[in-house]
Amino acid sequence: MVSAPDGIFAMPVPACPVTAEKGPPVRVLVVDADPIVREAIGQKLEQAAETDVCAAVATAEDAFDALATLSPDIVILHDELPGMSGLQVTRAIMVRRPTPILIATDMRAQDSDLAFECLRSGALGLLSRVPSDLSSPALVERIVAITQAARPSRAQPSTLPPKVAPPFRPADLLCFLVAEGGLGAVLRLLDGMPAKPAQSVLLAVSIPAILLAPFVAWLNDAMGQSVVVADISGRTTLATGVVHVLSASDLAQLAPGPRVVSMVRKQEEAADPAARSFDVLLASLAGPVARQSCVVLMGHAGTAGAAGLLLVHQAGGQTLAEYPSLCPFAGAPGAAVRMDAVDAIGTADELAEALSRLPAVESSPDTVCI
Repeated sequence: MVSAPDGIFAMPVPACPVTAEKGPPVRVLVVDADPIVREAIGQKLEQAAETDVCAAVATAEDAFDALATLSPDIVILHDELPGMSGLQVTRAIMVRRPTPILIATDMRAQDSDLAFECLRSGALGLLSRVPSDLSSPALVERIVAITQAARPSRAQPSTLPPKVAPPFRPADLLCFLVAEGGLGAVLRLLDGMPAKPAQSVLLAVSIPAILLAPFVAWLNDAMGQSVVVADISGRTTLATGVVHVLSASDLAQLAPGPRVVSMVRKQEEAADPAARSFDVLLASLAGPVARQSCVVLMGHAGTAGAAGLLLVHQAGGQTLAEYPSLCPFAGAPGAAVRMDAVDAIGTADELAEALSRLPAVESSPDTVCI
């Protein structure tokens, strides 16, 4: 018997255009006040054929000059800079000249709020400044993967689904998929919804598992809803009216209910963990329970979740996408639309207004298992 996690990769789905050919090296701007960190990142990237450090600077002012004159493909930005903080620099870059940003952080739980605010303001992901991580081959893989995911697709949808609007079928599970660049939009969406949604809410995000607990604590301060970590060590029940957060670093599946979530396995270190975990999660949902579910694909870089969304759509689930997207590098909603995997589209504000009127399944219990 083929399991859902393995079966999804054997199922035929319409192809998504991706940039597979090798191009010139990714041009990286490194912004960090610590010369040891700048040197460590620079050495690792210069050793790789796929990357090239176009500049390594210590201050925000030098970063803005390099951004204007060198046009890097991606910026590696420390979240704690002298003078302007990494958050202020992130916001300035996204206004002046939107460029993919990876936030270099020490991965300490007690100091992570600033990094999360950078993600909310448009940065695409987090990068560990821990010395052992700076010497890992995964550093180059991560930078190249994010840069490629953020490149705009040449293929645009020929036709668009209708704008999102009630009436909806009743649902007992509302699932949001949020990878690199989608955090700001999903927070805006959830902020426009009731404090206690009528459904169980599952929020799958590209946050390292080591920072998931502090991320959830930060979300509780940033949002009006109750937010908890989705415990997938056993068979965890998803409570109605609560946002359960799942890290893309974990492969998890939904058991029939569909409110039981359980661990499939930990992923090996991956440059783009959401590309696999989102589809595994949605494949487990693409059964009889799909018709009682509503899945929302947020506007993030890359195409993570698009193939899984197609499976849910084909199984009769309600599928929505944030389109047009708040993230300027978003590719996932367009890929899902081209696959004919989306019932309706809308901005974050339009989705929030519509989902606020999503009815619950009357006979559904108050808990769901994962």
